[in-house]
Amino acid sequence: MTATVRPREGHRSIAQDVHGLNHGAHDYRVPNQAQPGSLPPDAAAQLRDMEATAQDLNAAANATFDRLQHEREDRALLQNSIAQMERAHPDQVEGDKEYERAKKSVAAQTARIAETSARYERQSAAWNAAARLVRSITEWHEAHADAPIVPLKQSSPRTGKGETALGAVERCRSRLAELRAEADRIEAAPLPSADAKAAVRAYVEALASRGRPDVRGMLSAASGKPHFANLPGVPVPSLEFGTLAPVALGGVVNDGLALLAWTQPDLLIASLDAEIDTLADDARAMTAVAQAVARAEVARQILAVERDEEAFLRMSVATGFLLDRRADADPRAVLMVTIAGEAAQ
Repeated sequence: MTATVRPREGHRSIAQDVHGLNHGAHDYRVPNQAQPGSLPPDAAAQLRDMEATAQDLNAAANATFDRLQHEREDRALLQNSIAQMERAHPDQVEGDKEYERAKKSVAAQTARIAETSARYERQSAAWNAAARLVRSITEWHEAHADAPIVPLKQSSPRTGKGETALGAVERCRSRLAELRAEADRIEAAPLPSADAKAAVRAYVEALASRGRPDVRGMLSAASGKPHFANLPGVPVPSLEFGTLAPVALGGVVNDGLALLAWTQPDLLIASLDAEIDTLADDARAMTAVAQAVARAEVARQILAVERDEEAFLRMSVATGFLLDRRADADPRAVLMVTIAGEAAQ
């Protein structure tokens, strides 16, 4: 879902609000220089404008909903009138002019209700998208209360040959879909089988160390016994006579897996390696380091494309076209800002 980009008239300027921009519970300060948590003047104005747009969309949706309710009430009155005629003269209503007019009125009113309902759904969706985007930006702003937020310094992107601003927006959105698919692929990439097998060896070694029995008691007394590793706190189940439920006796269970890792580490490793070979997909695999690098790179590209998309959206508004922002647009792109010191962002 998307949020509408539209110019507003009669809105207070930054100069008028230079002594403190307060809108609701949020403080959009306009400092002389970058201060932690403040928004640059243009970004503050942009956010205020988006909040006002969301309020306008909400008001429009509410008005349409009220109209929809009235239309439904009017139809109910018509339907009630028809029912009364049918009860009063059940054998005479067919062909009666008043009765036929009432039926046609119900059909026409039903069509109007369908149109109004569809309009309300569109307006409600637009308002929800706009509100989501404003909320996302506000939360981002609050999360960076201690960071110096500064205007982004970059040249405006150019449309392709014969391409309109609208076409450029669609091009950006197509590219974003590709990049997000790539991000999903990166997140879903499994570890290489070699890394998994290395983890298996470390795991078995840790198990074997825990499973090594303590035989010191046997060396100090003839009646001594070896002490094996236990699984602490695991109750021993037992069936009490006359009941079906197991009863916990409060004992502990020897850690058989740890003992196996100590006595047969090669067997356990070989078995786990075989399972890894069966399930591994090294063609798609990525090491943890490679995944982190790829994740950061695709995030950088996504933000760059989102910044271009916002620039083209503003170009389209300047030429008289109203477009929709995506509700999940990056706040940094929408406000055309960055965090000082984070040039890559």
